[in-house]
Amino acid sequence: MGVERTGSEKPHARRSGLEARSHVHSGQLALAFPDGHATAAVRKGYFEVRAKLPATPGAWSAPLWLLNVPSIKQQKSSVEIDIEAYGAFPTHWNPSIHDWGPGGHPHAYLTGDLTVGDITTDFHAYGIQITETEVIWYFDDKEVFRKPLYRAADPTLGKFFPIMDLAISYDWPVQIPPSGHIDLLIDRISVYSAD
Repeated sequence: MGVERTGSEKPHARRSGLEARSHVHSGQLALAFPDGHATAAVRKGYFEVRAKLPATPGAWSAPLWLLNVPSIKQQKSSVEIDIEAYGAFPTHWNPSIHDWGPGGHPHAYLTGDLTVGDITTDFHAYGIQITETEVIWYFDDKEVFRKPLYRAADPTLGKFFPIMDLAISYDWPVQIPPSGHIDLLIDRISVYSAD
C-alpha cells in the first residue's frame, strides 16, 4: 500500500444570506462497520501503524485506536485502547486505556505521557499488543508502556479492531495551515492474531 492520507479540513466559507459559515471535517480510517462486524479484529494479538503525525497546533491524532467489537452496537460496553498525540506537543504521545463501563458503570482509564523525539518530522511505528491480561504499547519496536487490560476475564469483551483518526481539538488555539488541511500520513497498517 502507498501512503494513505487522512486528515482534517476546513472548506471555504459558505455564504448563506449575509452569514458566512465554515466547518471542520475530520478524517478516520476504520476496519469496522455500522452493522456490528469488523475486519481484522482479534482478541489477542499485535496491531501496528507506521505513520507521520501532523505538527499543527489543534491537530489531535490517534494513529492507532482500538475498540472492542461489541461497542459498535453497544457503546456502553466499550473498552478503548489508544495512542493519542497533539500537534501542539510534537515530542509527546499518550498511551491510554479506557473502560466506558458495561451497563453504565463509571468511566475508568489509565494513561501515560511519553516524551520521545519529534514525531512529526518522520514516519514512526506505533504498536499495541493485547495479551490475555495486559496491554503493551510500543514505539519504533521498543516497549514503552504496560497496563492491565480492563475486563480481561469478561467473556463479552470480544475482539478488538483498529481505527486511525485525525480530529481537531479545541483545548488550545487551532491553526489551520494556508492549504486548508492537516494530514495524518499512514503507510502501513498491520494486524497479527495470537487467538
